[in-house]
Amino acid sequence: MFENVGQFEDERDALEQFILHTKQFLLHIAFEHYFEKFTYSDGDAILFEPLHRAQYQRALSEYMGSGELERLIRQVHGLTQAQLAHHGLTGAQLGIKREIVRLSEQRFAAQPSGRLFRRLLKAVDLLLDSILAAAGGSTALRELKEAAGLLPVIP
Repeated sequence: MFENVGQFEDERDALEQFILHTKQFLLHIAFEHYFEKFTYSDGDAILFEPLHRAQYQRALSEYMGSGELERLIRQVHGLTQAQLAHHGLTGAQLGIKREIVRLSEQRFAAQPSGRLFRRLLKAVDLLLDSILAAAGGSTALRELKEAAGLLPVIP
């Protein structure tokens, strides 16, 4: 999902793609059972209890319908090169953040586990926090992503 993030000449386009991939990532978690099962040392566990999944779906749907995501993308495209650089969103700094997300996703896909899922969430945070700090956007997207890692699992 995040493998092609950053394949653009303009950082703003790469950041827009990352935001859209993050949206897809959250939708997969909530609606498509993309991360339905994780392997733990004691066997498989369902990521969300049905009640938590329904609550998460409602919260995510509410956010997606709010227009905040589109506003964030517009704000990203309005950033100056100096603002991008100040928040580590250019050159090698952006490159390492993208690479960490890509590698974290690859590792999780190869061996799904709760530990690697939470590591992937932290990797997404690394870049998302820089974007939100630079663009001054709503933190609701980051908070919904964090909520996915905090919901209790069925042991």
